[in-house]
Amino acid sequence: MSGFEFDIEAPDLRGLLGSLKEFSPALARDLRRDLRSSGDDIIAEQRKLLTGNLPGPINKQGLELRWIRPKNGRKPYLAFRNTYETGDGSDGGVDNLRAKIRAGLKTRVTAGRVRSDVAVRSTGPRNGGSNMARVFQAKIFRHPVFGSRSWAYQQGIPYFWGPAYRGADQMREKVTGLLETAAARLAKDN
Repeated sequence: MSGFEFDIEAPDLRGLLGSLKEFSPALARDLRRDLRSSGDDIIAEQRKLLTGNLPGPINKQGLELRWIRPKNGRKPYLAFRNTYETGDGSDGGVDNLRAKIRAGLKTRVTAGRVRSDVAVRSTGPRNGGSNMARVFQAKIFRHPVFGSRSWAYQQGIPYFWGPAYRGADQMREKVTGLLETAAARLAKDN
């Protein structure tokens, strides 16, 4: 899954980490560790959403004729679309996919020549070339049933973007504060 990123209005992250590494490798290591922990609140909220009750089953109920209004400005048209019926959720069941998604949530620090960022990402489990963390984010998705040629509909949990948007300002303030503190400490000791 592509992650949640934002720009930081601070000194060049790569240059700052390089200067800190020359001055004090321990300070550079501590700054990277603190930057990686800046997204912990967002990740905790995402993990909380993934540990709730299991979503209920979804069954295709039939077809319905609907008006489709294209976003590119073309004329609206009538088309058949599937209708679904959702059941109640449960507390038990297999939690393997959600556990792997929870384990893959990380805050990544990149300080390269081309790009410098601090991002909350999900590596997520891969299945057949698909990142299942991205698939599970959808409201409804289809997957093959083990041992059968049929496909089943499953209800996903939109877990990623809500906590990321709600916690973005707080994370941005943490990152900016950490970078300003490190730059001030470097300037004071030089």
